Amino acid sequence: MMDLDSRLEELGFCKKEGKDGSIKYFLYLNDESKFFWTQITVTPVKDAWQVTYSRSEKQVGLWKIHSVVKKIDVHVISKIETMIEEISEQKVKTPDLLRRICSS
Repeated sequence: MMDLDSRLEELGFCKKEGKDGSIKYFLYLNDESKFFWTQITVTPVKDAWQVTYSRSEKQVGLWKIHSVVKKIDVHVISKIETMIEEISEQKVKTPDLLRRICSS
């Protein structure tokens, strides 16, 4: 587990421990115009890891701006190397051309 901690820390993740002893790793990529995913979460589960990719976007309401989750992908991965490789690829994923033009 220590190797996983250091590998995820190198990628920019923060480790958070819940009151029940559970551990989750969070990476926030808040610039929605530059990065496709705005949050990546890694949760250890029995003999594997659940990696959740989510994309939030700002929407204007009548009285305030809301952050709305538009897309969620969940992957369960059993090998650390595969997980680190996938996260590295997804971390640099950018929005498509139409989304960039509309958000400028």
